[in-house]
Amino acid sequence: MENKMKLIKSLCFALVFFGVAVLLPAQDAAPEADTTTPPAAPEAEVAVPTLDSLVAFVPEVVATKNGEVALTREQFIKEIKPALEGALAQGVPLTAEMVQAYAYQIAESLVMRDVLVGAAQAAGFKADEEQAKQILDNMKTQAEQQQPGMFEAQLAQLGMTEDDILARICEQQLVQQLQGSFAAKAEKPAATTDEEAQAFYEKNIDQMRTPKLLSASHILVQFPSQAPTEDEKAAALKKAQDIRASIAEDGSNFAETAAAQSDCPSKQKGGDLGQFPVGAMVAEFEDALLKLKEGEISDPVETIFGYHIIKAGATQEEKITPFEEIKDRIISYLDNAKAEEATSTVVNAEMEKLMDDAKIEVLLPVPAMDEEPEAPVEEEAPEEAPVEEEAPVEAE
Repeated sequence: MENKMKLIKSLCFALVFFGVAVLLPAQDAAPEADTTTPPAAPEAEVAVPTLDSLVAFVPEVVATKNGEVALTREQFIKEIKPALEGALAQGVPLTAEMVQAYAYQIAESLVMRDVLVGAAQAAGFKADEEQAKQILDNMKTQAEQQQPGMFEAQLAQLGMTEDDILARICEQQLVQQLQGSFAAKAEKPAATTDEEAQAFYEKNIDQMRTPKLLSASHILVQFPSQAPTEDEKAAALKKAQDIRASIAEDGSNFAETAAAQSDCPSKQKGGDLGQFPVGAMVAEFEDALLKLKEGEISDPVETIFGYHIIKAGATQEEKITPFEEIKDRIISYLDNAKAEEATSTVVNAEMEKLMDDAKIEVLLPVPAMDEEPEAPVEEEAPEEAPVEEEAPVEAE
């Protein structure tokens, strides 16, 4: 039952629009030759498995539903052939155990798809063929933009036609409508209380922390190259000193001067770099800025980019956002999380019931269950508060 639920949760009805992919380990790199000892006698070549040998275990009836044939060998081989052929062509060392485990999962998912599509049709849901054709056209366009002829090549490799792909898209639409009808049965959970929000806040207090933020404006006299000569540095410094001398003592004409003479794109904003966290700027720039009080203007400061004249802005010290400021956002986040969980529980239960009622039986070797238990997923805090402005690129 647990395995079935995992499959239901992971069943993706983009369902292999372009076939099913097999995830198998890549070959290990070949070891370096050992020149200190005589070479060993050559071993017999390992026989490369063929597709026929890999699928020899597949019976004529692969799966049944309610005691009747649901998936034949011919249908199943057509589904898994592209992935296996692709793996063989790439030299992936396929083993019987790998193929059998892969085959079992695909067989079960294919019959599940059949059950869900049948249930959707029985419930009266209809696919939107015009929308499906638009999706198909978008897929073709994207493939052709990557490489002309790619779409046709993929179809040929999969042994599918455009009509086959269109049918898969329509099946996806039907299943989505069925799942939507299940979701509508979910009861609205109780609204999040202030006490629940407070508990979440305290549990995720680190997510409520805002780092120390600096702000500044600057005027850059850029070096003419990445490796300026001493003469070029001297010329840049002289220009920066002249600009510094032209700035009013109160800095009232700083933005105007930056717009006219700075070599940094920030000149379009009067040299304003906005807010940025500690460590965002090159060390020389930041060290000079931290020595200034708000509104003070530095002498020319050398960095790898050139000489900067820096005007300090306000500093926002590190702080933890108070609960009252973020309470509404936490409540909204938890309300949405509760609703999603309630919906997911109902949808999974309805889908599991469909599978149980269908009495699906896969007539393939059952793979060994060597999976580790899934780790519990911890609640994620809402995005950090308050919302921070993006840090600017290092001053240039």
